[in-house]
Amino acid sequence: MKKKILWLVFLLLLFISSYYREVLFRSINALIGGEVFFYAKTMELPVFSNWSIPELLRLKYLLTLGFSMLFILLSLFGLKLSFQAKTPFYIASVLYLLLVLFSLLVGLIGVTLLNFETVYPLLRKIIGFIHSPLLYLLVSVSFIAVQSFADSTKKNEVNE
Repeated sequence: MKKKILWLVFLLLLFISSYYREVLFRSINALIGGEVFFYAKTMELPVFSNWSIPELLRLKYLLTLGFSMLFILLSLFGLKLSFQAKTPFYIASVLYLLLVLFSLLVGLIGVTLLNFETVYPLLRKIIGFIHSPLLYLLVSVSFIAVQSFADSTKKNEVNE
């Protein structure tokens, strides 16, 4: 029961982080775009209203790194503490590593061979996946399903 509660707590933390990340980035994008009214009025950012566009862009890149670390750590700790088996933790670790390496590769290609604006939409999709509870959910549900199937197969073999 404690493991289920821990799993749920980490899922809630991921959802809350995802919400605040979305509002924060939309607010910063609105400031960059010079909008007076914007979608994320739930979180005005008067502190940043006098920042220049290059400063806001640097802030976005720093926040991207920070939120990436936050989501990766919350997901990995959540999986490690919520499951007795280490498999979900290892699977998520490998998936996050692949996503980070792929995003670095795409960014490097964009900066060196193409222009960055060409690869930016793909980078946003990759980082958007990192900045969501989806990987945590997919790994958890997949592991529970595989484990349940294995348990029922063992049970059927014993009964035969």
